[in-house]
Amino acid sequence: VTQVFRAETPRSGGAAWNKLSCYDRLPPDFVEKAVGRLGWLALFYAIAHPIFRLVEFPGTLREALGRSQFPLVDIALVGAMLTGGLVCALAWSRKVPPSLMLDLGLLFEVIGAFWIALVEHGIPTLADVPFRGVSSVSAWIVFFVLVVPSTLGKTVLATLATACMGPVGLLASLLYYGNHAPPAGRWVEFFFANFLFAAFAIVLSRFVYN
Repeated sequence: VTQVFRAETPRSGGAAWNKLSCYDRLPPDFVEKAVGRLGWLALFYAIAHPIFRLVEFPGTLREALGRSQFPLVDIALVGAMLTGGLVCALAWSRKVPPSLMLDLGLLFEVIGAFWIALVEHGIPTLADVPFRGVSSVSAWIVFFVLVVPSTLGKTVLATLATACMGPVGLLASLLYYGNHAPPAGRWVEFFFANFLFAAFAIVLSRFVYN
């Protein structure tokens, strides 16, 4: 009796990038599922921004999603929706090799954090606000670690770059509005949680994917 085994043809260019990006050490089905999760996360990210905008600016849909008095916040809203939608479409299209898609996902993590930071800081100076709370960038960092597997080096690089988007968003706001920078102590107050959660996420990633 002759048995015929059918081999699955890898996507074009996928094997080379898989080896280059070190994803060849992970089971193929595990990487495929991670790409699917990335698509869902990108979709939720794109949807969450207009939902939060509706909550913060109650009124008609047109009024809430229309132009506000803070241009940077409007730019962040459009950028977040486009970025999330694009990553979701790429992930679910299965046209991009899985390993390359996960690397693009790490880039999406950083860009997504920038849009979040721009929403949080894209208004005139917040130096006089006595309490800001924890930035949503912290939650974004932890969510991403649970979705996108990667090597330790890539995880550290992407996570720290994501945490840095908080200060970058505030700096963009200061430059745009021409405001004075808050004291050093306020920067620590605003962004310490980002880097603390980044450290937690890096450790957590080793438990999840080992």
